[in-house]
Amino acid sequence: MKLLVLLLLVSCAQTQVSVKNSEVKPFKEFSKITKVSDNFKSIVIDSVVDKREDQSAIGSALTGVKYEKTPVMLETSTDVYVKEYITQAFNRRGLFVTEIDGIKMSVHINELWVEELIEKYQPEKAKCKANLSVFIDEGKRSWKGNYWIEIVSPGDLTDGTEKIAPALGSCLNEIVEKMVNDKGFLANFR
Repeated sequence: MKLLVLLLLVSCAQTQVSVKNSEVKPFKEFSKITKVSDNFKSIVIDSVVDKREDQSAIGSALTGVKYEKTPVMLETSTDVYVKEYITQAFNRRGLFVTEIDGIKMSVHINELWVEELIEKYQPEKAKCKANLSVFIDEGKRSWKGNYWIEIVSPGDLTDGTEKIAPALGSCLNEIVEKMVNDKGFLANFR
């Protein structure tokens, strides 16, 4: 009987890997938070548009005994999640995001993908790619910026699927870091 239960558990592959919002925290080496010191005008994230060709998942994990490709899903839609993430990340850095009054900013998600990597004789890792375009159009002010990153998680003895959420968090944190360290971006909010 125990053998039958074990076989059932092993043979049942996952249909998806769900990433909880609370798990999306960057690895230590990708967790820098740059505080801005000047007084900036508030920001309204007017829209976040998911422009990815395949919006059904944000990545793939390798699950089961046969390492089957399994879609990675967020708790919410990607555009909603990215808007919430950027809002919180800006607020932690000293940029105030509001819903009503401020300089309007739109974000396009061109690429956001995280996947598990398994290479022969190497520890399991996760890789994340992100590419976001930012548009600011406020009266006579018009500006566009593009921010992208690709990171590979550190390799250790933990399972690669466990590195998916921190790899995603690392990608998004690095994108926000690029924004707040871009003088051209910050000049729009002075």
